[in-house]
Amino acid sequence: MILFASSFGGFVITFMSSGINVGLTTINQDFHVSAVYLTWISISMVLVSAATLLPFGRLADAYGRMRFFIGSMILFSVVSFASALAPSAAVLLALRMLIGVSLAIGSVTAPALVILAFPIQVRGRALGWNVLGVYLGVTVGPFLGGLIFHGIGWRGFFYVLAGMNMINVVLPV
Repeated sequence: MILFASSFGGFVITFMSSGINVGLTTINQDFHVSAVYLTWISISMVLVSAATLLPFGRLADAYGRMRFFIGSMILFSVVSFASALAPSAAVLLALRMLIGVSLAIGSVTAPALVILAFPIQVRGRALGWNVLGVYLGVTVGPFLGGLIFHGIGWRGFFYVLAGMNMINVVLPV
């Protein structure tokens, strides 16, 4: 279960981060902001994540990796749902930054949980499956994201993300 949860979490996050770029023009149809602002909506998540990885890794080590992992999945689902309801580009940008926090927490806890769950003889294989989830999300994100944006719009994209990630929230890890 830990391997599935961490791999699927990696898939969802990277699916979202690569898929959002396809829908920036759709988002702009609602908010009418500059290309620079749209770029901030796209990259803010990664910047916040990079800035908070180390502190959250330390906190997760001190207060429980599993607790932080589950918290990151809940945060991601709630903020993704809220992103679908964003009334302005500024609110969407702030919510994307919060998604960056959940990305940081999930990124530091998922591999640690996989390492702790598997004996050294199969640990490399387990981590490989975890990385497969991440790269699968990066690969299919633009294509599937484009289908979602075209079919149900940018708000629907965030609803789909929240729904997909609920699997990791309710999964009995």
